[in-house]
Amino acid sequence: MAAQHHPHCYFADHVVLALGREETLFRIDRQVLLEHSKVFQRMLDTSDPETSERKGSSDEHPIRLPDDDPDYFAGILRVYYSTFLIPPDSNTPSFEHTLGVLRLASKYEFAHAIKWATDAIAADWSPQSATWLKTLDNPSQTDLKRAVALINISRELNIHTFLGCAFYLLCTDETWCGNSTVYGALSQSDALVLSRGIMSLWRHCAEQMRQGKDIRLRTALGGFKFGNISNASMGPPAAVSAPSGASTSTATSTSSASSWECFIRDPDTMRTVFYAIGFWWPTLLTPRPFLLGTSNPPSREAPASTTHPGFVSSGHKNTTTSVGLVNRAAKQRRSRKR
Repeated sequence: MAAQHHPHCYFADHVVLALGREETLFRIDRQVLLEHSKVFQRMLDTSDPETSERKGSSDEHPIRLPDDDPDYFAGILRVYYSTFLIPPDSNTPSFEHTLGVLRLASKYEFAHAIKWATDAIAADWSPQSATWLKTLDNPSQTDLKRAVALINISRELNIHTFLGCAFYLLCTDETWCGNSTVYGALSQSDALVLSRGIMSLWRHCAEQMRQGKDIRLRTALGGFKFGNISNASMGPPAAVSAPSGASTSTATSTSSASSWECFIRDPDTMRTVFYAIGFWWPTLLTPRPFLLGTSNPPSREAPASTTHPGFVSSGHKNTTTSVGLVNRAAKQRRSRKR
């Protein structure tokens, strides 16, 4: 009986790719591309033997991909070849590098590389992340720009996972709010979503102060502006009067002191803002997919879904949310507070 080729570990030949405008050459096992990328599978699948031999067969005849960054493609290959074959970078991959790998891996449908990139981003952009919680206290201009970039790539690739945390970080910004240097790359539809989240945050703050909580504001609301969208007309919570029957000084002195950092880290604050802008707040063990934007509620008794007004003009897929559920959750919170 003739020997058989192992279906996964017999590497018959290689493919040469030329990436970037200045053409950096990669010589890769053809089997890796065929097994892990449907796009390359279609690209390399040809019925013409001569064309098959010529395309990517040597340094003189590579498959040219001038629009792709070689550094990002090397990041993809590290996922499949491991650090034993490709030496790791001396530093932890930057946020920008990880986004680049995610975009390129999505373009060529490298599933494992997509998972690596999303896991790396989730480590710093999830409500359970200590890094994300620390960033909320005093986000830098770089942090805010990264939030905008994360929103944009999430829209581009139709990924819902990071949108809530990225929008929430922008909602807490009191320094660069509306600055075109930071927010210029944000689409108008997402600026509308953001303005809704900002107003929800400050209304919740005002409600907490009415109940006698001493939330020490860093600054008064300066007003968020992006194009024709603005919330500058909304007064700062500091102007809210004390509860009926009590003076402002009494309410302040008898309430438990709570800094602005504690307020924005409060799960109830996060939940309120997440729901207001149409994103699921991940406090449940079982995710509710219809809060992530699908139109399939878990049961017939679930409220009907409707298009979220913040996404009407965005043109993105899967952008419905259960407004009825959000309203019901808000009523339950108010009844508990009474």
